[in-house]
Amino acid sequence: MSHSTALGDSVMPDEPRNTFTPTTGSTNYSLGGLIGVSLNGRAEYSAVTDHDLSGDVTVSPAFSSAFTGTPTVRGMQTWFPGSRTLTGDRTHSLTFRVDGVGFRSFAYGCVLESVALSLDNGRVMADFTYQAALIQDDHGNAVEPIEPTYNSGAPASFRGSYVVVSSAA
Repeated sequence: MSHSTALGDSVMPDEPRNTFTPTTGSTNYSLGGLIGVSLNGRAEYSAVTDHDLSGDVTVSPAFSSAFTGTPTVRGMQTWFPGSRTLTGDRTHSLTFRVDGVGFRSFAYGCVLESVALSLDNGRVMADFTYQAALIQDDHGNAVEPIEPTYNSGAPASFRGSYVVVSSAA
């Protein structure tokens, strides 16, 4: 897993709106790292394309005209599944219990194999494929239909966010 170490950094925007001077130093922003900032109640995202080691950080795409004052830039956490060539190199795995009408199975040693992103009526959907080391059936302990549980609170929604198209990095 990879992420920027510059979390919650108040910055000084420069013109054009694709550069800024961080208070933590530009070396804390990794090239290709994703960053986000809340401007006028909207989430805007960009990626670090350069830092000159003397202070300035360059991003693309540029932020909107609301990128003024001392906005707080936050490093976004980025992650990726392991490669099939890294077999045996995994340090963490998951266990799943799969319940249905008249069946129950357990899958042990599950590792993420792939992620597929798609757009569904304005929502970004992620399909995760896991590879299991062992699957055992426990149909004798299966019960009636199991209804899914939902987290409390409002669902995360970013339909009001946008990016500003800027020149090439």
